[in-house]
Amino acid sequence: MPSLGTGVVVEDYTGMTQAAAQQAVVNAGLRTRFTKSASETVQPDHVIRQSPPAETKVEKNQVVELVISNGKPLLGLDDVRGYSANDAARTLQQDGFAVTLVRRFDNTVKDNVIDQAPKPGAKVPEGSRITLVVSDGPAPVIVPNFVGMKVESAQSKASELGITLDTSQNVPGMPPDTIASQSIAAGTKLDRNATVHVVVNSGAPVSTTPPAATGPLVSLPSVAGLEYNAALQALIAAGFQYSVRYVAQNTYNGKIVAQDPPPGQSPQGTTVTITLSVPGQVPDTDGMLKSEAIKTLSEDGYSVAKWEYTTTAGADGKVVGTDPPAGTTLAPGSSVSVTLNGTPPL
Repeated sequence: MPSLGTGVVVEDYTGMTQAAAQQAVVNAGLRTRFTKSASETVQPDHVIRQSPPAETKVEKNQVVELVISNGKPLLGLDDVRGYSANDAARTLQQDGFAVTLVRRFDNTVKDNVIDQAPKPGAKVPEGSRITLVVSDGPAPVIVPNFVGMKVESAQSKASELGITLDTSQNVPGMPPDTIASQSIAAGTKLDRNATVHVVVNSGAPVSTTPPAATGPLVSLPSVAGLEYNAALQALIAAGFQYSVRYVAQNTYNGKIVAQDPPPGQSPQGTTVTITLSVPGQVPDTDGMLKSEAIKTLSEDGYSVAKWEYTTTAGADGKVVGTDPPAGTTLAPGSSVSVTLNGTPPL
């Protein structure tokens, strides 16, 4: 047996980087041999274990074997395409991965995963970040201006956009078979398959005066100065019909500023034209309950075209936002979409 009187005591190289460990071994007059291995605890490019162990006395030039971490064990990546975003994220997180969601419009079911990176089956280290591409549903449609178009042309345009045109209502007016008005203002964003109601000119001459009411004379209340909904209740309770005009101004918003005919005795059933003062901008309904939002929107001259729901924002079933958003200039009489916290009613 060779004498070890002049041998070398092996140091503890565990936890060192590969480069630092190699330099230390060489400085001690020894040689190294490296192998790679996965490790749950040791950082990549650091020594996991060694042979001979620390404090062992060996001859110079003896080989010290160092096992170097190449990171956490590689895991096969599940295929979560077709899962809902929540289910896919939960599955991957349970497997030890981090998840990033990227949304894009696609003609598939909204909130379903349509792609992932890395690809399914790829071997990736535990803890890696996986990107899921999630469908945001078909791109919204921008409602065109149908007013003045021939019915056939308007229906063709609506079909191209993927929306339905309801032409069941008509009014006296010229030219015949043209669109007189539409329920949703041009420029409004709508989901595909939504319905836009239009009123069609019948070609009959327009009467300059409404048909006279034939009911008994009753007291027509004064509604000027009342809030919009209170005014409607007062007219209906008294047996009158109503139509609404809008005036955009900075004062008396949400209140009636004029009525025709004026207060007094009028035949029951008469149509009373009321003028509602509005700001001309979509009001801020964030944080309101559904009933409060409807009231606020109606007082500013708007109706709700569509209710949408989300569980990722807001709380307690309250409004998260509108489309167009609050503060957007929008013609009175237009419709908006409203998003509520919660799930759609069954």
